[in-house]
Amino acid sequence: MTITTEVSRLLAPMALAACMLSANGQADEVEATWHRRTLDNGLSVLVVHVAQAPRQSSFTFIPLGLLHDEPGRAQFAHVLEHMVIRTTDPDGLQVDGIDINGETTGAALRLDTIAPPERWRPALERHARWLGARSFDATVLEREQGRIAGEESGTVVRGATHKWALAGWNQVVRHGAEHAAVHADAAAADVDVLADYAARYIGPGPGVSLVTVGPVAAEEVMDAIVEQFGELPRLEGDGAVRPAEVHGGDARHVEASWDLGARHLQIWYALPDRDAVDRAAAVVLGQLISIRLAQDSELAGLGVLAMADTQVVTPEGRYLMLSAGLPAGVDVDRVREQLIGVVAGLADREDGSVAWNFGVAMVRRQFAGRPDFASARRAYAAQGLDARTTDLIEAQMMLSLSMVGMQVGVGPEGVAEAFTAVDGDRVGELVDEFLVPADRARSLVLMPAE
Repeated sequence: MTITTEVSRLLAPMALAACMLSANGQADEVEATWHRRTLDNGLSVLVVHVAQAPRQSSFTFIPLGLLHDEPGRAQFAHVLEHMVIRTTDPDGLQVDGIDINGETTGAALRLDTIAPPERWRPALERHARWLGARSFDATVLEREQGRIAGEESGTVVRGATHKWALAGWNQVVRHGAEHAAVHADAAAADVDVLADYAARYIGPGPGVSLVTVGPVAAEEVMDAIVEQFGELPRLEGDGAVRPAEVHGGDARHVEASWDLGARHLQIWYALPDRDAVDRAAAVVLGQLISIRLAQDSELAGLGVLAMADTQVVTPEGRYLMLSAGLPAGVDVDRVREQLIGVVAGLADREDGSVAWNFGVAMVRRQFAGRPDFASARRAYAAQGLDARTTDLIEAQMMLSLSMVGMQVGVGPEGVAEAFTAVDGDRVGELVDEFLVPADRARSLVLMPAE
């Protein structure tokens, strides 16, 4: 679900280098202040006060993504994203000056509002109502299911099936299905089942957080959050969807069908999850691999768009995943071999070399500092971007930082410390201990059902 093309583009996860993380500001600008609190019902709250910000932007993160849906309920998190937002705004995504947006990734369901300062209270109220949503309209559901089907068909045509492949991987690898009904499960969802799903997974509890950034005084915002969210009941349990079984047992490479008209290859490696620095090093590693994939001439010649993802986190563990849509006629084994070869090539580095450490440092520095909103605003203004675009800078920066924090398992304010501790040796250890030799890789090919 998106609002406008411009807002959607700016709110997409992106490299924080574009956000100019820095500790330096100008003396005539008020430094941002950060205020953390956890409510009695478990909701984690971060309020960032930026006096110069023109809008108040708020994001609710719920750890229910495409990797976490129950067996036979592929994309239910995605359907819930649409329907939860529609409980407050059945038709539009721009209401009374408030921009509304939702996004479902593999790791989380995210709900957003961006509001002018005078509309911050009704915007925040929407988040509280979303977390408490327990009933849905059947007519609205039918319409939103049609929109989801449109998203599927639009991306399949372009070969951009990475998102849907995560839902397929969850059903096949985590839940033992031989066929992933990625489209059909979502299309068959009804309001009663969704209401039950919401009651079990949507609400304050472990891993659920609210981040808001803008010009409204932090104390005023925090008081409103306590008032609006404090009485919401805490979810029971830990919110995790347990697996049914692991498909293929010890088999390294498995194949399954799904109900989308494209082939997709996924390759994954188990990663350690010992602490925040491990996870930060994995994020750096994922970006280094993504750079190599983008520069690989063999993949480019095959027309394969491949990416590396380190947000593949399930109750069973954390993984690095390579994901590639397969153009018609391209040999699966050839692509698999090339992807695994790109990862294996990391072992050929020279430990302590200037080139390796420089590459790690270039990626790490995107995250190893607090965001300097004022400097970013000046930089964007110098590029001649219009006011509507620059209005979203604080939202863009906090969203990016929050999503990286989720990968690392810390709040946005803890990201810098985790990444500061990452160096070339730590990233190299991940390669040597978990990615090589090549038989550490497992893969899944999703094929259109006949």
